[in-house]
Amino acid sequence: MTDIFHEVEEDLRRERLNKVWARYGSVFLAVAVLAVAATAGFVWWRGQQQANRELAGETFAAADDKAASGDIEGALKAYGEIAAAGGEGYPTLALFREASLLAAKNDVQGALAVYDKIISSGADDRLKALAQIRAAFTLADTESPEVLKNRVAPFIGDDNPWRFEARELSAFADFRARKNEDAAAAYAAIAVDEAAPQSMRERAGKMASFLRGGAEIPVEAIAPPAPPAEAPAAQPAEPATPAPTPQNR
Repeated sequence: MTDIFHEVEEDLRRERLNKVWARYGSVFLAVAVLAVAATAGFVWWRGQQQANRELAGETFAAADDKAASGDIEGALKAYGEIAAAGGEGYPTLALFREASLLAAKNDVQGALAVYDKIISSGADDRLKALAQIRAAFTLADTESPEVLKNRVAPFIGDDNPWRFEARELSAFADFRARKNEDAAAAYAAIAVDEAAPQSMRERAGKMASFLRGGAEIPVEAIAPPAPPAEAPAAQPAEPATPAPTPQNR
């Protein structure tokens, strides 16, 4: 008797499934086809993205080679072509390299225009801040000390990733303004901050000692700090700001 009930139950289940399939079978098939197509499309898209990244990397490396070999104009053209593609990643980093080369050619306005492109782009906020800091370094020895201090003031806070570069620029602005006591105190604060880059701490310590020694030197005898290195577009690198000191200038 139990077997009969099982058979009847099985027949009813089969009949319900047949009715469901008759009504919705085409929908199930369509969903299955779409799922397969979506998976295939995603795999193709990932492959294209990888190929594009590899090509961008090769193009960027070629531009770097031109710069390293002294072909500055060729490098500027190559970086410009990469940057013209838009977006983050290599295009943003190409803008940083382009601005650096322009600044090295003493084309200050050209460099500032490129930094402005980064600042007004859709790049990560940390990279926009880096562009502002590097623009300030570009103007460090020509812009009025007061304007320079105002330019870097938004980045001095303890939670800013570029605070040490901003503080060093602010100290340099005080030095250029002949405010030696303020400059010495600012440099000394950097020198004892264990979170600051070691090279910057050493440089700041020498400047603080020099200024507190009471020596008078021409402002133009002190080189401005070197800007932080360009960071990968995804995330700023550890700041590195080597620069000549008064002793080796």
